[in-house]
Order: sequence, then structure tokens, then C-alpha cells
Amino acid sequence: MKPTPELQLLLLTCAFGESTERATQIRRFIQTESLDWPRVIALAERHRLTPFLYYWLRSESDIPAEIVGKLHNECRVIAADNLLKHHHYQTVKQFFNAHGIDHWPLKGIFLAHDVYPESSLRPTGDLDLVINHDDVIRCVTLLRQEGYHLNRKQSLYWQRSPRSVLTDWWEMSLFKPFSAGSQFDIDLHWGVAHIDHHYHLFKLPDLCRDPALLIEQQIVLLVVHHGVNNVWQHIFYLNDLYFLLQKTDLNWFWLLNELRQHDIDRVFLTGLNLCQRYWSLTLPDALLTDVRHERIQVMATACERRWDNPPVSLSRLVLVKLFFFLNAQTRFTRQLRALRTFVVSRIFVPSTFLVGNRMVYVPKELGFLSVIGRGFRSLYRLLVPPAKPV
Repeated sequence: MKPTPELQLLLLTCAFGESTERATQIRRFIQTESLDWPRVIALAERHRLTPFLYYWLRSESDIPAEIVGKLHNECRVIAADNLLKHHHYQTVKQFFNAHGIDHWPLKGIFLAHDVYPESSLRPTGDLDLVINHDDVIRCVTLLRQEGYHLNRKQSLYWQRSPRSVLTDWWEMSLFKPFSAGSQFDIDLHWGVAHIDHHYHLFKLPDLCRDPALLIEQQIVLLVVHHGVNNVWQHIFYLNDLYFLLQKTDLNWFWLLNELRQHDIDRVFLTGLNLCQRYWSLTLPDALLTDVRHERIQVMATACERRWDNPPVSLSRLVLVKLFFFLNAQTRFTRQLRALRTFVVSRIFVPSTFLVGNRMVYVPKELGFLSVIGRGFRSLYRLLVPPAKPV
């Protein structure tokens, strides 16, 4: 199914640098297509592509002035936000170094400032940091002393037993109020979960074992987060992959072997297929046959069809990503393993329930008792849309 004109325009603008050919192509497209400009802006926001869209449209005379003005204002906000978060990261980095806490930056903060041609092109969300398992309790304690807070749910887990958090979870979020209702958010990871944490957890010692493979390790984790757990449902996920692949001469042998070991090589190939489909990504000749394989084409098209729609809800995404991952496997034993760990991860998990104004904690050991309640809650969230604010 061919993307809508609005989506095609976004895909055309996913490039950076002086290119008369690209500028002419975009200009002709705008002149020949009837575009719904509010929808263009909405899709750009949904896919976090506003900076790219503005970069190519800012000098086009055929664009309504109010559209260009809106894009300009959004980009100023994004650029300022990125600068604040980068400064925040530098402060946290110095704080961690002063206390001997090793860490590894993930996703937004790393990509914006170390991978993208300009940091303002990649909006930055939470500050994702991988730390050692043994440093978690000390790290959270130190951050709370510096004015960071846990949310209500995680505070309940922490009050019950900090050590149980280490065995029950693999990440924790903290926030620090900033100004005018805004805040800085940190996501501490002592493991990065595969399709679920029972399948595999990527830990800091594994990621840091060879500094020469920094980009390759980032690609592996990007495929896990963007591809496996979020089924390539945002175009900026592909942008992240594209710019990582442009960064340096990759150790393709190591990378492909690592991806195969974790059963995510076909998820990676799906991302490559989409990058090559729209942006003519240059790849090693030995990879082209696999990237263009019929099954990979089908998986890529299924991901592409989601781009014109709202993001998949969290309740539905649980099943969508499971079936996507199962479809990416070539061995039945891997499919069985994924199904087994999926069931275990959905049953034996700690949970909270709101009873009146009180939040009740249920430990993972009693997960088999709470699974029915959690199932009904997920079904309700899936079937009943959230109420719109008045």
C-alpha cells in the first residue's frame, strides 16, 4: 500500500545537508500534490521529524507562512530542550564520575549529540543510562539526596525492599522538578530487556567489553528497543538506525553474529530494508540478498503500514511485538522459547492495584493470583479509549 502524500513528504525530508537534487524533488512534490498541512505537522510530531521537515521547508515559497512559523517555533523549543538536557547529562555524568559510578548513555542523549549531524535534529526524551547492578541502590540513594524523586508506584516498590527491586525489575525512573512545572527525567537501567527480561538482559559489562565496538553495541540495543519492542512504528526509529550506520566503518561480521546470537538479525534486516527502500542506504553486497528477501519485504511493509496511524497502544503492543518477533524467527525452538518466556514474564511479575486512594503492592511470587486482575485491566485499557480532557 502506497504511503499517503503527507507521509511521502516526511520520508523525503529525512535527510540533511546541501542537496540541490533533494530540494528540487521536495519542491516538485509540494507543487504537484494536494497536501493536508495540519496532517503533515501532526505526522511530523508523531514521528519526531519536525526539525527535518522545517530544515527543508523553511525557504520554500509555496508553503503557507503560518505552517513555516509553527514549524520554526517547534524547532526552537526542541533545540532549547536538547541543550538543557545535554547540560543536565553533563552534570549527571560528573556526579556519577565523582562517586565512581560507571554508566553508558543510551538512545536519545547519545544519538542527538554523538550520531546525528546536528543535535537539534533529534528530540531528546528521558535520559537513559545503563549502570552496574551493584551500583543501583547507592545510585538511587545518591540521586534522591540530590533532589530526584521516584513516582508513587516505584516509591512503593522501593519502600517495601530496595533489594527486591533489583530482582523484580531492570530499570527505574526518577525525576527532578525544574521550573514552570517541567522536570528532568532519568531512566536508570541495570539491564536492557530483550522482548522480555527472561529471554535476555543486556548488562553494562557486556556492553563495555570492547570500546572499539561502541557503535555496533548501540546498534544492537537500538534494534532491541526500536525494532523488537516497538516494531519500527516510528520513522525516527529508522532515522536513528540510518545515522548510526553512517557514523563509522562498521565491524559487520561482529555485528551480524551478535544479532544472530540474540535472534534479532531479521528484525535488523527489516529496519535495513526500510532504510534502503526510502533513503537508498548503501549496504555491503553480501547483505543485499537477505535485505531484499521476500519474507523481510513482507515484515517491512507491515511495519510501514502503521506509520499513517496513531502509535500502537501499550496494551496492544504487547501482543503486536510478540507476533512480530515470532515471525522473525527461522527456528521453531526459538519461537517456543519466546512463547515460554512471554508467559512467565506476564504471570510472575510484581504489580500494583489502586484500591480507593490506596495503592496495593502484590509481589511477583503471588503473580499467579494477580494475573486475572491484570488481564482484565489490560483488556479494559485495550477496549476502552482513555477519556479526553475537558
